[in-house]
Amino acid sequence: MCLMLVRYSSAVTQLDVTNFGAVGDGMTDDTHAFLKAWKAVCSSTRQFPTLTVSEGKTFYVQPLHFQGPCKSRKIHVKMNGAFLAPKKKDWKICDDVWKTFSSINGLTVNGNGKFIGQGASWWGSAGDDDSQSVRFDNCKNLQLSGVTSINSAMGHFSIIGCDRANISGLYMKAPKWSPNTDGIDLSKAFGVVIHNCTMATGDDCISVGGGIKNLTITRIRCGPGHGISIGSLGKYGRYETVENVLVRGCIFTDVQNGARIKTWQGGSGHVTGIKYDNIILRDAQRPIIIDQSYCPDRHCKLTRGTNLKINNVSFTNFRGMTATLRAITLNCSSYRGGCTRVALKNVIIRKGIISAEGSPEGDDDVERCDKVYAYCKNAHGSATATIPKVPCLT
Repeated sequence: MCLMLVRYSSAVTQLDVTNFGAVGDGMTDDTHAFLKAWKAVCSSTRQFPTLTVSEGKTFYVQPLHFQGPCKSRKIHVKMNGAFLAPKKKDWKICDDVWKTFSSINGLTVNGNGKFIGQGASWWGSAGDDDSQSVRFDNCKNLQLSGVTSINSAMGHFSIIGCDRANISGLYMKAPKWSPNTDGIDLSKAFGVVIHNCTMATGDDCISVGGGIKNLTITRIRCGPGHGISIGSLGKYGRYETVENVLVRGCIFTDVQNGARIKTWQGGSGHVTGIKYDNIILRDAQRPIIIDQSYCPDRHCKLTRGTNLKINNVSFTNFRGMTATLRAITLNCSSYRGGCTRVALKNVIIRKGIISAEGSPEGDDDVERCDKVYAYCKNAHGSATATIPKVPCLT
């Protein structure tokens, strides 16, 4: 049974969940205590009511939905303690998200607390029923900072429709091999800022989905993981757009991909105004990649092109080592003129310790000389002061 947290009238300012019967011993089910506490906080008429998750305690809870709108214009959740998720066998399923915050404008969630997802109980049987850890849905002006997410079943944080969110100082950790454990998934939002976070996980550190516009990502430490990705976009033929994304001052360490744009065949829409700048690479397997034939399970029927246009993309001031010989991949669709206005400037990528995966297959036109190289198809633009040379860019 999934629990929806309902509101009632109160004039409280600060509430500690232990005052509502929560034990916080990591074994007692504290779900109903959080039900009661949220009712009081969300219905408070005070200026900035606060729900405190007590320091030094671990609260075992089933899936919870913190539902708004609330009476106050601003709500504060002070996370000093830890939330512990049930293992898969103990999950009371009615939702695929462990914690959801929805329709709560002016929400602040901060502190040094932890979300402990117990993902190991899910990873061995990964499938469509896997659980996301924490979702923020339609929370305008969200402030999320300081907290840690450990071993999420799937994604650590999902941010949907949260215009003008500010996300900082987060720490995410899951094993390198853990499936689908994205750090932050974003979609359908305007003016989001993400900065000063550390992400060591099994999938994308940050995944930028459809409907994102004016996104700024700075000072991210990513790795292990799959880099910072635009996409995937256009799955199942969907129309999706991403506009004006800046990724700057990030470090990629032991990543499967670095700066990536990925689209499915058959999709439509556009990606424009993407800037990756001032990136440090530490053994990145595929440091720069545009892939318009994205097919992660290798069972796609790669017979259709994509109408999803990629335009005005730049990669500037990259330094570091690649763990695959193919350092740069610009694999663009032939539809709609390919990828246009692609610019590489001051990109210096040198050979590091080559991983067992090696470079992608199918490069018959490239002579293998154990040197770092670039592959490009249907890409148009410029490359200056770039190593390796990019043959299709002037």
